[in-house]
Amino acid sequence: MWILGKHKGYVALVQRTAIRVLRDNDKNDLLGGTLTAYPELGGFNFHRALENSIAKTIGKFSAGCQVVQVPEDFSYIISLVRLQVKYVKSAIVSYTLINERDIQWDN
Repeated sequence: MWILGKHKGYVALVQRTAIRVLRDNDKNDLLGGTLTAYPELGGFNFHRALENSIAKTIGKFSAGCQVVQVPEDFSYIISLVRLQVKYVKSAIVSYTLINERDIQWDN
């Protein structure tokens, strides 16, 4: 899905392969109605919101990208990707986004 590359001049994960996306064509923020699914290679990157501070909202930072709100979290993720490239010898990165509330913790 992604490889290390540049997003607006800094290291980020940039889209490598086409993906299936759902677009809210009528922009009403509701799932259903006029959604269209199609393969696309259109710059859906994985990047941070701000360089030195936590973004209060994602808003303008994403037009389909996955955006990390906390810069330190983003740096940590990029360091893990670099380890994968170095030791696993795989440059292509994917991930699964889950809602923490859906995890059953033993505590």
